[in-house]
Amino acid sequence: MKLGDKVKKRREELGLSQEELAFKMGYKSRTSINKIEKGRAISQKIIYRLSEVLEVTPAYLMGWEDGATQEPKKDSLDEKQKDEIRRLFDRMSLDQQEAFLLDAYRIVYGHTSEDNLVKRIQEDDFS
Repeated sequence: MKLGDKVKKRREELGLSQEELAFKMGYKSRTSINKIEKGRAISQKIIYRLSEVLEVTPAYLMGWEDGATQEPKKDSLDEKQKDEIRRLFDRMSLDQQEAFLLDAYRIVYGHTSEDNLVKRIQEDDFS
């Protein structure tokens, strides 16, 4: 079974639409998921992110393991901590919020320059 077929099968097992999976992946529309399911080549980072969202291992998506589902990850923050982060975020100015979100994106995707960050965001949106 090809990667795109595995993504579609697992998405359907989880009861997700292409739109819902796209949202969880951070895409603006379902087009990116549709292209992946149709066989478009994707980067290792996207394979890793898909494996997290679909709760399978990257090795399963690549065809190196059969049926290797991950244990659901436990959230490292409790609701009280999440509420505190939301409260602090809401108190920030728009410039501070933008800087905070850019820093978070850099942490997740490992980018250090603004140009690379913008390029990565544009590449992630296949449309």
